[in-house]
Amino acid sequence: MRRIVIFWVVFLIGMSLEHAYPEKVSQGWWLSQTLGASINPVGIDTTTQVSFKFPLYLDKEGLLWDSTHWAFGAENSLTPAYDTFSFVLRIEPIAFFDLRLQGGIRYAYDALGFGYTPLPDYDAPFDSDSRRDLDRTDGFGFRYQISPTLKGAVGDILFASTFHGVVYDMQSLKDVEESYFYEPSANLVLKKRDGYVGNETVLAYRYSGTGFLLGVIHAILYVPASGYVTERFSVLGNYGTSLNAKTSIFFSLLAGYYPRDRYLSYREGKVYGAFQIGINRKPF
Repeated sequence: MRRIVIFWVVFLIGMSLEHAYPEKVSQGWWLSQTLGASINPVGIDTTTQVSFKFPLYLDKEGLLWDSTHWAFGAENSLTPAYDTFSFVLRIEPIAFFDLRLQGGIRYAYDALGFGYTPLPDYDAPFDSDSRRDLDRTDGFGFRYQISPTLKGAVGDILFASTFHGVVYDMQSLKDVEESYFYEPSANLVLKKRDGYVGNETVLAYRYSGTGFLLGVIHAILYVPASGYVTERFSVLGNYGTSLNAKTSIFFSLLAGYYPRDRYLSYREGKVYGAFQIGINRKPF
């Protein structure tokens, strides 16, 4: 079990494509629950989000304005390696752009053998075999993220491109001598106070009236302080449907490969796979 890499990548279908096709936003509370897993790297994640949405322009109508809104809420992401509680603010001032701001507390726990993993430097090996016998610990830190998205739809063709800027501050772990650590959610090495940037771009086709969507995704992450890059191409399949006026569900599958990655490159014979299921409900 200790050889498992705990990793989860956010599906764009749950973030950007959900709103790529403009639809009228209704005011009220929303509850979202997702469960996902991936292979190469291996991981599992469950995320719960509660938010309040409010239309941004009550006096404007039309394609550019129907989907505009703001939303504020709380999100909790739980994996076998960490628990992250965050406050989330999302603003969509026009149909083709939205901005997501997120900040909160991350608790790394070692109860299952996947705790905070100190490393001596950026070049330290972080594959599962190398990490298996390393000392781990519990501890609190902070995580902040900004994610602007450009998106749009032409008929049934959907497009979304999201930039991510992510910062971690794990300096509260003062008893840990090493200044670097393995970050499982992105599968890379960071300093105690460090970050990375990335982009995820998806192009998809929606089969109207069926609930099915197929697409391709390009994702890339870059650590400015070390120059490390990981890049992935994937194909996406998604099915979503409404159970009633207040509840919808979706299922997503991803399969792909890494043109660039220290351990997961296709040159090493690795392929990527993931799935996610989720439910969105307006409880009131």
